[in-house]
Amino acid sequence: MEVLIGGLLSGVLYSLVALGFVLIYKASGVFNFAQGAMVLLAGLALVRSLDFMTARYGDFVLYRPPVKSTTMLLWVGPAVLMVGGLLALSLLLRRRAKLPDSAFDADEEAPNQANKEPH
Repeated sequence: MEVLIGGLLSGVLYSLVALGFVLIYKASGVFNFAQGAMVLLAGLALVRSLDFMTARYGDFVLYRPPVKSTTMLLWVGPAVLMVGGLLALSLLLRRRAKLPDSAFDADEEAPNQANKEPH
């Protein structure tokens, strides 16, 4: 979700800059690359968009949400999932190591090995 929002906001920024180039070129017939006001407007639009999305959906839409009680799951969750996965893997491997060899399927011999006779 955050990648989609970031992409949309970057697209808005680029479209505003491009719109500034087009408007100035159509009005004067000259490319004016000194259009700091348009870049400032695009930056303002980016900040306003982030503020709107944060107010509407909370800090979960930010790329780096602040550390507070409501977003603690975002900061601690991945570590908890990784530790849980490693514990589950170690338990599975320990149980599998205790099983007898008959619990596993026998390996099939390769077709060219089956036809050879021992010397």
